Amino acid sequence: MYTMKIRTIPHILLFIWTFTYTEAFFPNPYGLYVGRDDFTHAEITEIGILKAVAAFYEETPLTPGGSTPSSGSLTGIQDITAKKLYDKVYAGSRSPRRLQDAIDNIVRYNNKVDQDHYNVAAWHFNGEQIEQSNTKLQGIRTQLLLELNKPNPDYELSRQLIGQCLHLLQMFYSNTNWIEVNHANKYPAVGMTGVKLLPTAGPNVDACQDCSHGVCALNIILPKKILTSGYKSGQDIKKPYKNPKTNTKGKCSHGGPTDNTTTTSAANGGMNKDSKVPAISPHFYKHLQAAETAIDHTVYFFNDNTNGIRHLTTPENFMKLLQLDSDYSLVFVIDTSGSMASDLPTIIQQSNIIIQAASTVSNSPSNYILVTFSDPVTSINLQKTTHSVDMITWINGLKAQRGSANDCPEFSLSAIESAANASSPGSIIYVFTDATPKDPYKQEKIDSLIAENQLQIFFTVTGTCSTTNHNGLKYSENSKPAIGRKKRDALDNFDDEHNEEADDDKQSSIVLIVKEKLSVIEPPRIQIPVDNTIEEIHIDIKGDTAMPYPVLQKPNKEYVNMDGQDASKTILTENMISITVQDPEPGIWNLLRFDHTSWDIEVTGLSTLDFEYKISKDDIENKFVIEVTTDFRDKAFVMYNLIIGNPSGDIQKVGLNRTSENVYSCHVRKYKKDFVLGIEGLDGKGNVFQRFHHSYSDLSATFVASNTGHYRHRRATSWDLMDVYRHLASVSGGHMLQTTKDQIPYVANMFKASLSKSEVLILKNVFPGGPSTTKQINIDIDDSISQFTLKLHSKNDVPHFNLLNSNGNTQPIDNKTIHMYNIGTTYMSIVVDHPKVGSWSLRKNDMNEWDVEVTAQSTVDFTAKLMAYDSSSFSYFQIHGRPIPDENVTLAIEINDKSIGLDRVSLLNVFDDEISHYSLQWRNKSSSRAFYMTTITIPHEFFKLAVVGTTKSTGNNFVRMHRNVIEIVNIKLDHLPEKDPLYLNEDLNVTFVIKNAGSQDEDVIVTIKDDKTFAVGTKSRTFHLKAWTNQTSYFTIHGGKTKGETTTITLTAKPAASTRSSSKFQQIITSLTVEERKVDKIPPVCNVTTTSISCNDPCKCSKMNAVVIAELWDEGEGLSEVTAPNTPPNSLQVHGFSKGLVKSKGTVSATLMYVFV
Repeated sequence: MYTMKIRTIPHILLFIWTFTYTEAFFPNPYGLYVGRDDFTHAEITEIGILKAVAAFYEETPLTPGGSTPSSGSLTGIQDITAKKLYDKVYAGSRSPRRLQDAIDNIVRYNNKVDQDHYNVAAWHFNGEQIEQSNTKLQGIRTQLLLELNKPNPDYELSRQLIGQCLHLLQMFYSNTNWIEVNHANKYPAVGMTGVKLLPTAGPNVDACQDCSHGVCALNIILPKKILTSGYKSGQDIKKPYKNPKTNTKGKCSHGGPTDNTTTTSAANGGMNKDSKVPAISPHFYKHLQAAETAIDHTVYFFNDNTNGIRHLTTPENFMKLLQLDSDYSLVFVIDTSGSMASDLPTIIQQSNIIIQAASTVSNSPSNYILVTFSDPVTSINLQKTTHSVDMITWINGLKAQRGSANDCPEFSLSAIESAANASSPGSIIYVFTDATPKDPYKQEKIDSLIAENQLQIFFTVTGTCSTTNHNGLKYSENSKPAIGRKKRDALDNFDDEHNEEADDDKQSSIVLIVKEKLSVIEPPRIQIPVDNTIEEIHIDIKGDTAMPYPVLQKPNKEYVNMDGQDASKTILTENMISITVQDPEPGIWNLLRFDHTSWDIEVTGLSTLDFEYKISKDDIENKFVIEVTTDFRDKAFVMYNLIIGNPSGDIQKVGLNRTSENVYSCHVRKYKKDFVLGIEGLDGKGNVFQRFHHSYSDLSATFVASNTGHYRHRRATSWDLMDVYRHLASVSGGHMLQTTKDQIPYVANMFKASLSKSEVLILKNVFPGGPSTTKQINIDIDDSISQFTLKLHSKNDVPHFNLLNSNGNTQPIDNKTIHMYNIGTTYMSIVVDHPKVGSWSLRKNDMNEWDVEVTAQSTVDFTAKLMAYDSSSFSYFQIHGRPIPDENVTLAIEINDKSIGLDRVSLLNVFDDEISHYSLQWRNKSSSRAFYMTTITIPHEFFKLAVVGTTKSTGNNFVRMHRNVIEIVNIKLDHLPEKDPLYLNEDLNVTFVIKNAGSQDEDVIVTIKDDKTFAVGTKSRTFHLKAWTNQTSYFTIHGGKTKGETTTITLTAKPAASTRSSSKFQQIITSLTVEERKVDKIPPVCNVTTTSISCNDPCKCSKMNAVVIAELWDEGEGLSEVTAPNTPPNSLQVHGFSKGLVKSKGTVSATLMYVFV
């Protein structure tokens, strides 16, 4: 396609003025001008998909050979929602959450067309680009069908393509004159390959006349079988100019408050049907017909027997596309080391029960995964099947490995990582072990996998490598009750068995155990690892503004008396104290902050165990080698990490390799100045040990890790290795239960409840112990709840409580409608069937700390989206990536039952404590779902959401919480839409903007990956960004050799210091399809018909008026634009131009009027 240029003595440029605005139906219910009765793209798409799914269920039995619902029982649902549909199909036993997620994704891609292509008329059937829009729709639909019929379709890409198809389809009915002529009858030919549409009005044909007295009722003047659409200011196709003062007829405008073509070029008014509000849509009275027809065509797009995509792919693919199937993995990760020999028979029996229960429910797993592990890490074995019978066979064949029963700890996290990588999103992982993890450095990687794939992990732990014996649990043979150092020396035979020589004569010295800065916004807990060589600890705390107020807990969670009985506290200055503990019990001690100041903490101890290190240069690798030497006398001691810290308190862990008996090493590269080194490992009894060197190095070069086994984070997540399991269970929404093999059947019964896909969370929190703490916990049961489960975990003893029903009376455990299960001695589960609606209460009758969780069976739940306001379109669009701290964003809440009224939303931290809360504003929409909005400030920590409201009919309280953690990051990554397609065998730049949204300078790495290896040249760029600054850059991809081939592109940005996969990254995923460039070899024609120059006295004139009139046409691929350089705006008037115009469809008349000196 050529660019036409008009050249005169002064060269003149015709430019296109751009302005942004929503092009047709509003994107979603959250726009400023969306009316109560307006149908948006979101609602049209959702209703159309649900009607298509309803028809699918009427034709497809849920089980092979089963019956189907009667015709019309589902497709006839009034004001259909996913909840109403699933309540009919599954009788309330299954949540529509996954279907709703698929629909929401398609809506997001539909809306994204408005974001990325707002000024391209062909994306909206605007500017009489009807043929071009239809060609685009045909191409996307063809690409979609190719993708869906691949052996392994990319369903996320397919949802993106569907969103684009539906945007175009829906635009046709809002923006063209089809509805004005054909009313609510759809046009099946739209988007169908090989089918031509009705002709579009020619470039010189008037399509509209002026609206009479502001009413645009009969302003379209074309014959019935001619199509047209409105031109809109700000788009790439400019409305052909006709002077509105002298003409009453011309091309149609799109219309609306931001379209200035309605007054600058005849005809005035407009024709869009975006809204029922007259001020927004000139054809507001046709909005309902346009929306209903768009819904009808959306159903047709999926369900037509000939052309519907459901019938052009397999039923299995259709179900996976809209997430109608379960599509989750049921995963068992089982420890088969020697110490598990007595536990395995019970685990096998109960695993079979769970598998059989899962395989018979309506939402049975799509596949089953078994991972077994023991020592060494290479013993991890993974098997995967789609048949439950295979899984049962594998589990029944499990046997404990031969060898020592004292093999503790184990590579449990490596096994969980393998399982997580093999699992489908939304999967459930059950872990059975009797040991703590030997590989705790894997925790952060698993955190990322949990967040990315929405995994739930349930731990059953029948032992521990800790020396602390409590709660009647089974422990490894090498464990003994923890006692003071002096008594331990007399009683402990373990050392005699493993030490080559006694260490009694070795002199104890001061060692550094913890050195940290704790800011006021961080979780108020420091964990102090005390190993069995520590004879005494000293804790020095300095507050930044006031006296610190700490509380110290022993490993058994008992509070320490600091009056000299358990420990002694000394006030050193007005803001600094010191605490000394003699003969500390080995294990993890907790230092809790009960004030609002930042702390500097240093913990030292007396110990015979320390380390030395030396640094050397590896010239071959151009790296440094750090070699660590310890004085271990106990062969059972294991060291697994080197810790590199800086003065700011940031730490980085590097996996160590054992090179000889007491020598470990790792490779690092240069990084920045000032660092301190430490080591981390396990003593001979499974306790974590940690040592630091006191001073920071002043060497000119310091280091970050270069191997792959390390990670970086602000503070240690957990030094108590059992806490690693608790942490993973908590962030995934699962449970960690310490129990005995006799209790495993009760655990299995509880785990079976996790298979329910209609489970909602209504309460989760930690209630501290002590005499003055909370004594009563309210449990709000709303009308939709058919069963609730109360899970109690006490830190020290059996929970003592009373359960009060909604009448305030003590509810007996009758084992009929209320069942209680004791799991171990500290965990209890109470299941209440068909509870009476109202506020129940749990009355606490002891002073122990409790973990409390209440789940319920209900299909009523909420969804949440973080959205950003687009001032140019007056609309809100979902943000991509992770939010930025301190950003103000719009939180959109949708609930699938309009009988619930929501009042507020709370932001909770990962410990389920409230960070902040906001009132919700109801969006007045005539929809079966309810919509709410509020503006929130993104906190400086990861957060979750909870909503509170009432049931409108009864006034009973309504509460729901989300388990999913919303992660924050100080990096913002934006992908700029491509200006050109990706052509066969040609390069295209993928442009992005990277921003440091933090208050500190940051080195950021941006990488590109694509699944077709189209990326060429550099695939990684590093940027040094000062605080609050950004840079624009690009990567290059090269189009393949196959037309229609699609590549999925992933852009990732992360801090350079975070060199392993962690949550501190932003990511954008997009796709590009290879197109064939059409080469236009026929140049356009510019036939100048008139040229005149006027001046009263040409010999004396300093200014002259020039007029040039030309006729323009093209016999190739069509005109692209008309340009002429160096003239003021509005010097050129063009009549009859449309992009892609060829001579057979008309010519263009251009008049240039110019004053030159």
